[in-house]
Amino acid sequence: MDSQNQKIFKRVQSLANLSISLLILSFTNVCNPYLFSPQKKNGLRPLATSLILLGASCQTANSFWARNLTTQSSECISFIPISSGKNVQVYLESGLSVGSFDLVRFTNDFDTITYPKLVEAFGPPSDVDGDGKIKVLVMDVRDGATPNSAYVAGFYDPVNYFPDQFGSRVRSNFAEILYMDGRELIRSLNRDPTGFDATAAHEFQHLIRFPNMNRFGQTDDIWINEGTSEVASDIAGYGPQTGRINCYLGRDDRCADGINGISMIDWSRNSSSNEIIKKYAYAYVYMRFLYDISGSNESARTNFFRQTVVGNSANTRAVRLNGLMTLFRESPGYNATFLGSSNNEVFFRTFSLLMGRTYGIDFATATVERIPESGGTTILPFTDMPQISAAYPFSSALSSIPATEILPTANKTILTTSGGNFYSVNTPGIPTTVEPSTATSRSSNRARIFLPGSSNKGVLYWGASPEFISSLPVSSVRNIEQTSEWEIPIETILEEETQSNKLKADLTKRLRSEIPLPLHSHPQGICGFEFTNVPGQTVESIPIK
Repeated sequence: MDSQNQKIFKRVQSLANLSISLLILSFTNVCNPYLFSPQKKNGLRPLATSLILLGASCQTANSFWARNLTTQSSECISFIPISSGKNVQVYLESGLSVGSFDLVRFTNDFDTITYPKLVEAFGPPSDVDGDGKIKVLVMDVRDGATPNSAYVAGFYDPVNYFPDQFGSRVRSNFAEILYMDGRELIRSLNRDPTGFDATAAHEFQHLIRFPNMNRFGQTDDIWINEGTSEVASDIAGYGPQTGRINCYLGRDDRCADGINGISMIDWSRNSSSNEIIKKYAYAYVYMRFLYDISGSNESARTNFFRQTVVGNSANTRAVRLNGLMTLFRESPGYNATFLGSSNNEVFFRTFSLLMGRTYGIDFATATVERIPESGGTTILPFTDMPQISAAYPFSSALSSIPATEILPTANKTILTTSGGNFYSVNTPGIPTTVEPSTATSRSSNRARIFLPGSSNKGVLYWGASPEFISSLPVSSVRNIEQTSEWEIPIETILEEETQSNKLKADLTKRLRSEIPLPLHSHPQGICGFEFTNVPGQTVESIPIK
């Protein structure tokens, strides 16, 4: 080895020794509150990656760190300040044009409409940098997007909630930042003029929610977090989410069969990409319904939603369905006479309303049967639904659901927890067999709503306890195991059937594959990401919020 190479080797060795003494962050699940994991699943990150970032600086007056979603490392993005309000500062990546889109108008609307409405609904955001403002960086998000493929429309990266770690692969600005796409998202606004503002509202809910999760060491269920972000866009004035409702009903090519056979709360490893799309729609519709009926005025409704994020006086949050129901029972819209006195019963009854209305069934003429909350095998009539339905109508935001009805295309043979199977004729009876025989709570709250007569149109559903995340053959219930923790291998969720699906799979693997979820955690979705394959879109990219 010559003298020059020896000097280089000693320098690299010195830097390597220094890097070992540093906490080298290695994470990609950007919603995971347990962010600081020092190693990959299969060993430490390559030393070269750490050496590249050692000594790197992005603390100039006109630059921010931003995650490159294809390499999972930070890039220093230079920007031009665009506009500033009381609560927000908007920046544009240097050299990027957003055409005629008015970022000054967006700044004013976020500052005076989105910000106050969502702070009232979810509580104040964190302020780790002490300036009292949300930064919005409009940039060409590094997502590997190509024409007619998926792209990231916007995201919130929780790394920015923590101080920067010198030497880490992903760096922190230690500030409240939303990253918004200034290329493909801007081009899509001719189809959805409010898409940019709605996406910003969606991301802002994630930004507000994350510090509360971190404060309690909790990871909120994906369906609650994402469903709440969808309603956040409504609260900010950019709703209802018509695309979600169309997907929910199966009135969209990417969502054939709608929510037929889909579990709302089980985002398990067996979910395909199309199912994930439907789960987002499902979560939106139920969370919107719960929001609407929680109070008779906006103040009451936003107070309920705020508690689901920041917690009530007993520090109960909507981490799981049980916490969500506890908080709903404290809302002024709750009435035990109609909805029952236990969390399981309240969920069953609100879920029953959703299932019947989704199929346009009039409860006054329908027959409702159920296995009650106590479980067992006895099927009993449930005659309360007409009164419950009258007490809790749909708001105008969801009025298109019973008017349009779900469009099921196939009979399902599996009944999922918190899911329903829809039948145009011959609705099956309620499955009653359960093993082990002592697991009566696992058989509770199975029900069917059907129209008596020759067709027996109806829905078979399971408004079950959230502790039992499983599915069962319609003919019998066997080996239903309690599932309270799991990890989603994202590569099994997204099917690589098309160019856009392949990009989503590749992108999401990078976002999720390198950090194991902590023990006793539930799967956490990627903050602010959404799979929205727009049918007929052949020349432009497809947004992932």
